[in-house]
Amino acid sequence: IRQEDRQFLGAHREHYYRWADEAAMNATSQSAEFKGPIAGPIISLLSRRVSDAVRLIIDLDERLLDSFIPVMLEEWIEFRREDKLFTGKIDRISQNPANMNLVLIDYKSGTVKTPGDYIPQPENAAVEEQVLGDYQMPMYVFLAENALSSATRKTTVQDAWFAGIKDKKYVPIVKGESWISQTSGKKAVSREEFDPSLQVFLSTADRFANSVRELDFTRPENLPRKSCITCEFFRICRTTYIAEDQ
Repeated sequence: IRQEDRQFLGAHREHYYRWADEAAMNATSQSAEFKGPIAGPIISLLSRRVSDAVRLIIDLDERLLDSFIPVMLEEWIEFRREDKLFTGKIDRISQNPANMNLVLIDYKSGTVKTPGDYIPQPENAAVEEQVLGDYQMPMYVFLAENALSSATRKTTVQDAWFAGIKDKKYVPIVKGESWISQTSGKKAVSREEFDPSLQVFLSTADRFANSVRELDFTRPENLPRKSCITCEFFRICRTTYIAEDQ
């Protein structure tokens, strides 16, 4: 779409469908895992699922992001702040040609986070004592704004959404101009209202970096066990396994 149309054109939806079907078939048929007598049916089924997911995004874009320009697609970006290097892979950033506002989109095949996951807790505590239910969106907004800014032009991400494949909808976390009023997500916040979660994200990154630097991996006393259980590192954490000197 970016190479041929330069922007998403809803009138070309059927054309985009064909591209999606061809890309899905090529991606699955070239996979080394699918060989042998039952490869054909497996590839056909998987290709259909992939193309259906892409068609869903095309339908959503036709309704909400018609004429928008794909600026960034599955690109690794990084930004160095003091002694820390932030890096991540952003699924997509599209730009409104009318006012040049940016929409950051992250695709989710499973459970989608909600705006409530980005409210700092405890709300009345100091920033360095607060935590978030999820750090992905603040990380992406921070990365995008800093990596895309220059010495003469500051970039601001006005909208940041999750694309819920299973739920078949966009879920706004940060919600900008009135042209997007038809999207769901009444609890989504403005970019200015999203600032507290960014501050907690940066504070947490500082705390993490300092702990690694000092080799301090002690579990905080006030950290509830239910938070440990949902942590990605739970199975290798020293909270679970204790090494003893022999």
